[in-house]
Amino acid sequence: MRITIHHNTFEMLPGRALLWEEEQILLVADTHFGKTDTFRRGGIPVPDGADKQGMNELASLIRETKARRCIILGDFFHSVINAGWISVKDWCLHQKKMGLPVELVPGNHDILNASDYLEAGILLHPPVLTIGTIRLQHEPPQEDGGNGYTFCGHLHPGVALTGKGRQRLRLPCYWFRDNVGVLPAFGHFTGLSDVRAGENDRIFVTTKTQRTVNEDGIIVPVKI
Repeated sequence: MRITIHHNTFEMLPGRALLWEEEQILLVADTHFGKTDTFRRGGIPVPDGADKQGMNELASLIRETKARRCIILGDFFHSVINAGWISVKDWCLHQKKMGLPVELVPGNHDILNASDYLEAGILLHPPVLTIGTIRLQHEPPQEDGGNGYTFCGHLHPGVALTGKGRQRLRLPCYWFRDNVGVLPAFGHFTGLSDVRAGENDRIFVTTKTQRTVNEDGIIVPVKI
């Protein structure tokens, strides 16, 4: 499903990424790679494999969309360097070798040294990256950005859907406000925060929750 903003077309992908068609830029937010290793270091038993699956999915999205750039809107790696960083670093170096390095607009969890990102082949941007009238950053802006439009992450937006039999299902969503668009969290181990939508907001849920590289998903507009 596509949405037009400032005369540009953005395709909402079921894999929780946004493709800016005119620029062929793949926008992704909140991958939180390394989060499971952080939890295990703290003594919390969590399953392994989320990072590998996430990196495989992101690589597939890059190939399928033929993106010329891949920009992460913050919270790429969850915390300090841990065991998960080795595989993430190797993956990033491979992406750079393939001619499409990972670009990072840093978020509040991106606390590594600039040299660590450089060694991983990651292109580190300022906290706000402006391309034409589009601003890319991690957190939603605190003030009206004027005539531009901001894409961000950070909130991990989700929607709770209820059925007649009191069924309840929470799904990630894309959330578009007048001047701000919030991307769903890409990471497998991130959780959701219920959207508090305004009257003119547009919400699109993705059903792709338990994801594999080849799984199809659906983008559905909802009114809440």
